[in-house]
Amino acid sequence: MGIDIRDIEIGINLGIPQSRKSFRQRLGRIGRHSPGVFIVVAPPNAFKQFGENLKDYYDSSVEPSYLYLGNRFIQFANARCLKNEMDGLSWNSSRPSGTKWPDGFRDRLKFAREGIWPPEYNKIDERGSDSPHFNFPLRELGEKKIKFQSGTSDNANQIHGSISHQQAIREAFPGAHYLHNGKRYKVVKWKEGFDEISICLLVTKDRRRVRPVPWNSFVVNVPDGIVEGRVKKGKSGFIAEAEIHVNESIIGYRIGNSTHNYSDLQGNDRNMKSQSRRFDTTGVILKIEEDWFKSPSVKGEVAEGLFDLLCRDKSIKSHDIDWAYKNVRIQMGSSLHHSTDAILIYDSVYGGLRLTENLYDGINDYMDKLSRAVEMAGESAVVRKETLSNLRAWLDTLNSSDTVELVTVEDSNWLPVYKPGSVVATSNNYLSGVVEYEIVEPVYSDPYSLGTPKLAYRCKIPSHSNPSEVINHESIDPFGRSSELVLWNPDTGVFRELDDSE
Repeated sequence: MGIDIRDIEIGINLGIPQSRKSFRQRLGRIGRHSPGVFIVVAPPNAFKQFGENLKDYYDSSVEPSYLYLGNRFIQFANARCLKNEMDGLSWNSSRPSGTKWPDGFRDRLKFAREGIWPPEYNKIDERGSDSPHFNFPLRELGEKKIKFQSGTSDNANQIHGSISHQQAIREAFPGAHYLHNGKRYKVVKWKEGFDEISICLLVTKDRRRVRPVPWNSFVVNVPDGIVEGRVKKGKSGFIAEAEIHVNESIIGYRIGNSTHNYSDLQGNDRNMKSQSRRFDTTGVILKIEEDWFKSPSVKGEVAEGLFDLLCRDKSIKSHDIDWAYKNVRIQMGSSLHHSTDAILIYDSVYGGLRLTENLYDGINDYMDKLSRAVEMAGESAVVRKETLSNLRAWLDTLNSSDTVELVTVEDSNWLPVYKPGSVVATSNNYLSGVVEYEIVEPVYSDPYSLGTPKLAYRCKIPSHSNPSEVINHESIDPFGRSSELVLWNPDTGVFRELDDSE
């Protein structure tokens, strides 16, 4: 905590500290004015599974610090602040001289000074208003403000503090038990405004653990969204750094072994609603079209192993990046393809800070570190020997490429669609939270005579009897476990399972 308590002689750490920085910081709290002992309680291979031992870990220098200067949203916020300062000092130059500015900052300062910018910066500008120095937070720049209130669910007016949207989704979802300033509260309601969300709390003595039921989905944009041409391709897949649209949803919660879905709870309490966080970011995708990679356990092993290694190697906080292999769709032009053979390691920060770019740049170095881990820890290594051998052989087949082609269905008459009855959500509704729709039927047509048919769906609000509107395939996110992709032939109207090889 940064407090010098002189008489602490023994420190006990449960597990390995996430980084050498954290290890040194914790170690430094012990024995400041007399001899001391620092104990790490962890499995025998806790260091070896990452290709190190305790001596290596202790003797190595701490990880370098990274400044997120390239994030366009952070740049625009600082440009808004600088613009106010320049106006107040009557500086007429395009920017102050004598300073080396990050790449791209000149353009964002020009946007701020001229008052014309791309629509993606509108939320940042609204947040800054007339006092950007006071209104811009250090984090969560593009997301809504989240504040806590207590009282009754209909009259919550005592403000207790704030929380990031990312943390709120995972810890303060409707029905959660949230510990705040030593008191336990139950989250009874989310109230959404244009740029702010209020979370209503009620004091509770219920000490049961309440865990969220997450449902996340991803859209990876290739080849148009590949970052700076960073892609390597082979006969059986590719690795790339690309733009990713992320939808994080909480669809219910668990108490013990019991699962409570919001769709079931809303009949008795309309405040028990699914909550979501949608944002655009960047990340690294590995699409491996080989038999050894089909098992979910292998995909999870590779994704989690690379994630853990990246966090440790670059001293990245684990909540700033994340990994996934389920519910991944790849966008190529105007079409979306469901992918069951891809893993993602991505920035979980709004707008992306390109924290995961090091994985693309240094993938061979990480293979070497994983090899050392196998030699030292055997089957306890973060990625097993057989999996690592297959992964390295696959990487050796890749070469730099200018394009990525994707074929998900050999027969072009079959389209991957959401099965009628699936519950989905619109992906562009930022003002009023998640809006659920039930798929009635897919539609494949060219209503505006543009020469290219588009996939859409007739949808209805769940529990309503009649279809309410037609929604484009690109505007839909899967939602909950009731979303199912199948193959559909628009010529015959026949459906078949996605993995049906007939």
